[in-house]
Amino acid sequence: MPDITVKLCTNVLGESKRVKGDYDSELVGQLAYSQAKFVIEDPDKAQDDAAVYLAGVEGVLRTWQAIKTAKPKAKFPLMDELLQKQQGGTLPEYVKSGMSGCK
Repeated sequence: MPDITVKLCTNVLGESKRVKGDYDSELVGQLAYSQAKFVIEDPDKAQDDAAVYLAGVEGVLRTWQAIKTAKPKAKFPLMDELLQKQQGGTLPEYVKSGMSGCK
C-alpha cells in the first residue's frame, strides 16, 4: 500500500481565530482523518485538493453532529455555521475560498 499524505490546513474551516470551541482539537484532528479516508477510498482524486479538503470538512461536520447528539450543550458557532453552508449547498465554494490560505 502506498504512503498516504494529506495537507492539514484549518483555513478550509474558517479563520484561525474562529477555529476554537468545544472539542476543537478533536475536530481539527478529524479533518486529517477524513481527508486520509477520502484519499484511500478514492485514490484517483487524491491530487484534487478541493475534493480532499471538502471531504475533510464534511467528516468534521459529521463528527460535530455526533458530538452535539451526545453533548447537546457543546458550543462551537463556526461548526454550526458550516452545517448551514452544507445544508444550503454553499460548502464547496466556502472550502475553495479557504484553500487560498493553504500551502
